[in-house]
Amino acid sequence: MTPERWQRINEMLEQVETEPERLDELCGGDLDLREEVKALLTTETDEAYLHGVIGEQAASFSQSPAAAKQERFGPYQLIRRIGQGGMGAVFEAVRVDGFRKKVALKIIKQGLDSDYARTRFVQERQTLAGLEHPYIARLLDGGETDDGSPYLVLEFVDGRPITEFCATLDRAARLRLFLKICEAVEHAHRNLVVHRDLKPANILVNAEGDPKLLDFGIAKLLDGGASQTQTAFAALTPDYASPEQIRGEQITTASDIYSLGVILYQLLTGRRPYSIETGTPLEMDRVICQQPPAAPGLGDELDHILLMALRKEPERRYAGVQRLAEDIERYLANRPVTARPDTVRYRAKKFVRRNWWQIGAVALLIASLGAGLGLSLAEQRRTQRRFNEVRQLANTFLFDFHDEIVNVPGTVKAREMIVSTALKYLNSLAADAAGDPGLQWEMAEAYSKVAKAQGSTIHPSLRRRGDAKISYEKALALARPVAQQKRLSKDQLATFVNML
Repeated sequence: MTPERWQRINEMLEQVETEPERLDELCGGDLDLREEVKALLTTETDEAYLHGVIGEQAASFSQSPAAAKQERFGPYQLIRRIGQGGMGAVFEAVRVDGFRKKVALKIIKQGLDSDYARTRFVQERQTLAGLEHPYIARLLDGGETDDGSPYLVLEFVDGRPITEFCATLDRAARLRLFLKICEAVEHAHRNLVVHRDLKPANILVNAEGDPKLLDFGIAKLLDGGASQTQTAFAALTPDYASPEQIRGEQITTASDIYSLGVILYQLLTGRRPYSIETGTPLEMDRVICQQPPAAPGLGDELDHILLMALRKEPERRYAGVQRLAEDIERYLANRPVTARPDTVRYRAKKFVRRNWWQIGAVALLIASLGAGLGLSLAEQRRTQRRFNEVRQLANTFLFDFHDEIVNVPGTVKAREMIVSTALKYLNSLAADAAGDPGLQWEMAEAYSKVAKAQGSTIHPSLRRRGDAKISYEKALALARPVAQQKRLSKDQLATFVNML
């Protein structure tokens, strides 16, 4: 940051103190400048303090680049300034004692090197020392200068703020990236550390697509004593701060869940859930602590997830970062999310979406079976129709016609053809007669008629008793199952056959 920019901030502070409604006008669309001014207004309201800090910062920043490059912190040589927070400035640096390694080196800003600031700075160092996670910038080293000023040596993260990185990603990819952030925050919570300043500027994404969580400068240790928990201060970023932070109430892991909700809201919609114009305490209380967030408009489930994370009451938010992550995973897997009211219809809808391929295959199979069944039934009807036609031909044409010509002289050859044709049809129908008593009886009667035409001794016949015997045996074989069903005795069966 240049002296000119600090001078501009100084001038703006004087104007905003008397005309807070002109903040946006004075910033002229420079969102970074607006955030810096708002942060300073929120951090301290003492005018002399602010002006003194700005003056000393401007003086410290007026060092020439050449002089800055010569500064050494232990074995580390500063290269360039890459950022600053509420209490410390961050430099790109390189280790030069025997081997070279690029690092990020954080020091207390000139003008803020008080006992309190040193205590907080040392606390951040201890906090980071207890966090080992691939998505949290690692603490590599630390120490003090000759005059006792502490410094931190951190993993150098060459990345972009998460909002910038996500600009080209689709919704699912943004959610999967956000799950990695949840993993990092959950790790901090398991180690009893609340970050308390989660925002896009503190989450960089490297070229591999992995996020790195930065700046635990105002983190709170949940298991510490009074000296450790007095990091609340007023240091926060209003646009991402929870209602309890705005009102100075107890800070828990639920505060980080709220900030994650704001970040996710911004990643998915391109805007924040609230619009803070002036940044005054009264406006922040009204907007953040009382006003409902703008409807995300992302759809039923994502809206419920976001609004649950952004609830005003800490106890009504997700019970932990893991619960928030699990709901996002459920959404990605088309499973019911816990943030949404549960209904049978909702679960059924999610089941269909989740198993659409299998359900589609089953539906196709059922449709195929239905079509096949329809074709089968149609074929069965056609077969039955042909079968009935054969039965009708055998009974009507063959036997009725035979009875008409049996007493006509010179028709022996014609009667032989009729009997031969009748046997051909009867033999083709016999295989289908099993299990059908009515058809079996009809077939037995037909064979009996053929036998009578072949070798009857009391009626005109072809005098072929051997063939007649075979036909009578076939008639008996067909009649016997019918007799058993009717529970006829042997004598009754004989009488039954003789009646044919």
